[in-house]
Amino acid sequence: MRHFFKWLGIGLLTLICLILLAAGGLLGWMKWAGDRDWKRVQAELQAKGEKLTFAELIPPPPPDDQNFFADPLWMQLTDLVPVKNKNEEGVEVTSWEPRLPAKELLINQGNTPLTNTEKMRLKAFLPKSEEAYPPDRSDFRLLNRELRTTTDPVRRKLFAQLILDLMQPASPMLAKITELSKRPSAYFPLRYQDIDKGAIIGCHNEVLKLGQLLNTKCMAELILNNVEAAFTDIHSLASLASAQGSQPLLIYHLIRLSVVSMALNNINVGIELHQWTDAQLAGFQTMLKKNDLADDLCFTLRGERIFANHMDYSTSVGHSPMGIFFNLVLSYSKPAHSSLMQDAIEKLQSNKSTGVNVTTSLFEQRLKEIHADPLKNLLYHMETLALPTLYGAIEKTIEVQTQIYQTIIACALERFRIAHGFYPASLDALIPEYLVAIPKEPTTGEPMHYRLEPEGKFLLWAPGWNLKTLGGKRGEFKRDGDIVWNQKLPTQSRETAKP
Repeated sequence: MRHFFKWLGIGLLTLICLILLAAGGLLGWMKWAGDRDWKRVQAELQAKGEKLTFAELIPPPPPDDQNFFADPLWMQLTDLVPVKNKNEEGVEVTSWEPRLPAKELLINQGNTPLTNTEKMRLKAFLPKSEEAYPPDRSDFRLLNRELRTTTDPVRRKLFAQLILDLMQPASPMLAKITELSKRPSAYFPLRYQDIDKGAIIGCHNEVLKLGQLLNTKCMAELILNNVEAAFTDIHSLASLASAQGSQPLLIYHLIRLSVVSMALNNINVGIELHQWTDAQLAGFQTMLKKNDLADDLCFTLRGERIFANHMDYSTSVGHSPMGIFFNLVLSYSKPAHSSLMQDAIEKLQSNKSTGVNVTTSLFEQRLKEIHADPLKNLLYHMETLALPTLYGAIEKTIEVQTQIYQTIIACALERFRIAHGFYPASLDALIPEYLVAIPKEPTTGEPMHYRLEPEGKFLLWAPGWNLKTLGGKRGEFKRDGDIVWNQKLPTQSRETAKP
């Protein structure tokens, strides 16, 4: 029996050694194969003129007097210090945080506590189910939603005035944003040199909150017919959105889409209410024509590729075997990730004039190659998981660009109405006085659809992502139906809808 256990122990030890040897051989091969394929892909991308480092991709900073972000309001967010924390696994990792506490940042100076009087005034307007949860001054989304759904004109005006009163502590900060909005460029100095240390911390949260604040303020100004103030707010929103285009990471692009949508919504509300002057509408057209979201997304995808190629999992899981393994997998999948990004960039650029929609083959060929290789199909799991987010970002980009073009056309239509007293029977009547050319539908590359309604209003639409047009009606579910001017797109997908 003693000999049996002896040989059993030797056998188990041998088996463990063989498993470790095989695992080490596999990991070594993955490292070699990943490095080999990356050199090949890197050479291919460089031959196409692609930039593979942030230093190459990002333009040099503009002079401070031309830079939207060159102000203490924003620069406080760049003064970062390393902070050690433990993650969920109990591993100590280093993160980077602003040196000043959040409450001391200039960007948060308007977030003072509500007074008892303000709380009482606020509760009179909030739904009963939310009376006990009045928001602080940092979040006006609830107030915005209530303001837009209130139909009583007297109540709306009273509520709009209350909102503007609640925003008074933020007035100095908003005035500074208005001043900075006049600067033509934007450069926020993210710590790209420390990307492998997890120091990519920017201002996206602050920009989104500021956008929501301006969005609510602008709507309140329109309700009170303070048109000039609303005009200024929209330009501030546009500057916030444009500034996000200088940061080549997907989170900034998505926030840009959100802030652009806020500006468009307020422009369109003013058009429906006939509040804008001809000069203001012409100003909106000039402002909106600067947006080419498909090109901006290509810039973003290039930045995401650089970010992924420099990612270091040891910043999140520590210098542990798991961190080493994840870094090895990342190195092995880097060539495929870069190729997927390049495919998306090239498809966006080549199909921009003919339309980008559900039929555009963005990743299909690369995915087939991945699925055909069992090892790649297993180890590229993170890439395939990321594709729905990337696909959704492309779809949203095309939808918002469609809404931008529709708003440009709507501004021209309203200018025509101001001059003639009615809307034209055809968009051709806008050329050349109000538009040099009619913007095409980004989903199809075809002329935008337009129809003059019997009551004197107009309908402006383009087929949505799935190209299942309903003749100027939005669909019940996401991607179905049309993208219609001044109508929100459905957000619920058919797959998740309750029967």
